[in-house]
Amino acid sequence: MGKKRDILENIFLYCMGRGDLVFHNDLVREFCDEVNFRNHHDVTKIDRTELYPPSMQRGAGYFLIHLGDGWHQFIPNQSLAYHELEPIGVGESKPWPYVPSILNDFDSSEANILSVAYNQLILHDFLYADRLAPLVVYFSRRTKFNSNYTIDSTPVSAQKMQMEMDLVLLRDRDVTIVEAKNGFPDDFAVYQLFNPFLYFDNFRQSGKLDIESIQCCYVQREREYGTSVLRMHLYRFPKRDMAAIELVRKREYVLEMTNPL
Repeated sequence: MGKKRDILENIFLYCMGRGDLVFHNDLVREFCDEVNFRNHHDVTKIDRTELYPPSMQRGAGYFLIHLGDGWHQFIPNQSLAYHELEPIGVGESKPWPYVPSILNDFDSSEANILSVAYNQLILHDFLYADRLAPLVVYFSRRTKFNSNYTIDSTPVSAQKMQMEMDLVLLRDRDVTIVEAKNGFPDDFAVYQLFNPFLYFDNFRQSGKLDIESIQCCYVQREREYGTSVLRMHLYRFPKRDMAAIELVRKREYVLEMTNPL
């Protein structure tokens, strides 16, 4: 399975055996040290369900949530925390004239995906159907915050929870959180969009920021045989419940090279 999944499985079985599904990073370090796995922070980052070990896929299908300040918890029913990406339907694929710069295919990083989507005005078109929409850009950042929320009505309290945003766009008082991924996975961890939503919703509810709406855009890119395809899914959270994610719209952009430099 690989060291990461083996370690996660061992932690899960250990927690099930002791009857306590809450654990700390100290326990993760212990299991990592046993097999000389140095990147212990990566063990608890599971961005799609296929990365879980077999023992967590069976039965109730447990998933992992972050409680903040180094604490985590296993919870049953993966469908509450992972969202299956809706397929692109007939008529939802759009050819897009593409004039690449010399840096567009320089690397395959998530930052590069978002740079292409923004510079080619694809985000403008998808979000607002307006290539000239005045979008204010806020680049990737990490921060910690406290928040209370629910997962299908189960209350969760997170303290000093670390959160990362790939990109944030602002138009007037509308905030769009953007998450990027390489390839076309079947599903994704909802917390990647939900935690940034909570972060801004905290400011909105406290009155510290005059935000009218918060939406979340999941961007994927795949390049093969000279073809580049971007898939966009726009979501919203009508309430502070991770399981309440709703699709707003989706579209695929097929980049057609017109005048390479």
